[in-house]
Amino acid sequence: EYIIEKIREIDKLKRILLSDDQILMMNFVPRPKILEFDTPEDKIYELENNNLDEYFDVITESKFEKVMSIYNKLKENKESNSLDAKIFGILDREFKEHMDEYTALSS
Repeated sequence: EYIIEKIREIDKLKRILLSDDQILMMNFVPRPKILEFDTPEDKIYELENNNLDEYFDVITESKFEKVMSIYNKLKENKESNSLDAKIFGILDREFKEHMDEYTALSS
């Protein structure tokens, strides 16, 4: 119950601090994966593979266009908005490559 309460608090903070577009883009930030070993000192953190290819295979065209539009807006605003710059900086590298490739192809 304590963990669920903390997750709700985090969601509230996200809604207060971030725009709807920024919240959507946070879905493309790599999630940390915690691997535990024999001793607590051996814990390591590693980025989880988000398997973006699988995501792009099932996404609808309208949702993709929305994500693409938000991505481009975020990319343009990163110079003038420090929060957009931070979000853009932590987006998954593979996701950014896919988005940039699509932008180049559609230009």
